[in-house]
Amino acid sequence: DHPYIDPNAESEMLTVIQLIQEIRNARAQLRIPASQKLEALIESPDALRSTIESEADVISVLARVDPLNIVQGGVGRSKQTVAGEPEAAGVTLLVPPLVIRLPLEGIVDLDAEARRLQSELADCRRNLDRVEKLVANPNFRQKARPDVVETEQARLSQLQDRQQRLNEILQQLNRPGQS
Repeated sequence: DHPYIDPNAESEMLTVIQLIQEIRNARAQLRIPASQKLEALIESPDALRSTIESEADVISVLARVDPLNIVQGGVGRSKQTVAGEPEAAGVTLLVPPLVIRLPLEGIVDLDAEARRLQSELADCRRNLDRVEKLVANPNFRQKARPDVVETEQARLSQLQDRQQRLNEILQQLNRPGQS
């Protein structure tokens, strides 16, 4: 073993990077401006807590989060809420073993966002149907130039990813997409 390579530290840093990415993705999806700081509550098992605490400044700056609260918990643990307070409306992100809660009450009009995302999802599904039919058509596959087939194949894959992300965020807002 190389004395300078710590696989444990490497995997912990990967978790921190994923955590930042997830918060940034949620911000982008909900169109929260970069200037708007978000509160975040991170539920972490003890094993990871010191790493999250020591990287708190980096997380705050890169994910534009303030305040950042770190509590004991994580995936598979009962969720902690401040005594007597109902859980705030918002989104919950999973970066196993971490659970990240972003309360959005008063920051995002959750109903309006859900409506916007619903119509984006409907639009995405229409496009997906069209491209799926095209790509599945043997006529198109035989007659179109290979680069055109490839482009449509890539478009199909992007639309599928987008549909999945929209569905995920809508579930987070507890307003699932009408299927």
